[in-house]
Amino acid sequence: MADASPLSWIARDFEAHCLTLARGLSGRELLLRLGCSAEDLLDVGDHGQADALRWDGDHYWDWGIAHSGEKESWAFALEPASVWASDSARLAAASRDTAVLCTSSADAMTCVAYWENGELVTAFEDMAAEKRHEGGGVDPDRLVDQMRRVGLFDPARATRLGVGLDLLYEVTGVTLTPDDVSIGLAGKLPAFDDDSDESDESDESDGADGADEPGQIAATDGAGAGGGVVIGPVGGPPTTGRWVSGGRVSHGLGGQLDSAF
Repeated sequence: MADASPLSWIARDFEAHCLTLARGLSGRELLLRLGCSAEDLLDVGDHGQADALRWDGDHYWDWGIAHSGEKESWAFALEPASVWASDSARLAAASRDTAVLCTSSADAMTCVAYWENGELVTAFEDMAAEKRHEGGGVDPDRLVDQMRRVGLFDPARATRLGVGLDLLYEVTGVTLTPDDVSIGLAGKLPAFDDDSDESDESDESDGADGADEPGQIAATDGAGAGGGVVIGPVGGPPTTGRWVSGGRVSHGLGGQLDSAF
């Protein structure tokens, strides 16, 4: 396939981004499984409102906006300025009884993850696809054919802008437009809680998941399978180019879904 896919524009428009695809779910269910509360689901009416939510500087470290919906047989959730959905616990919850692919990109590093029914299948970084067997997945070679077609084993092509998005398109065939990921359903996806002491105390008093709805999970510090150091979120609209370092989060990866179900 050509190096540019119908999803590549996302990487050009959003320096930091995270796209999560879940087979057979609604957009609303995907947002809830990723950690949004029902109270934080929104109906975005136009691009101006979408931009205001994306670049709300008062809340960078509280939540990131995730635009959601359905295309073909997949639910999608796109964060245009953060990577909070890439946490392994969130992806595990989202993949219950289905399959989930996620690509996140920040600070010139792209990660891909594929989960099935709460289990990490494969995970890797764009610059180290050959090290996928170190990612903790149960079937690291599941996506090798698709990875080869998008050039992840070719050093000249593997680090191009949007390669993770190209892989998700190669596996699922899902296409998205700017309107798809700006107008309609969105949710405020909570940031990771990186205060381990406070988190431990909360777990003891309130229960381990801290979820408000079935299928929802609490924000975590990302300590799980398939982890990697990821930077995010980006602070401000694309014209500012301001990046803020995040912490260590974990990832999961996508698989060859046509044969999985």
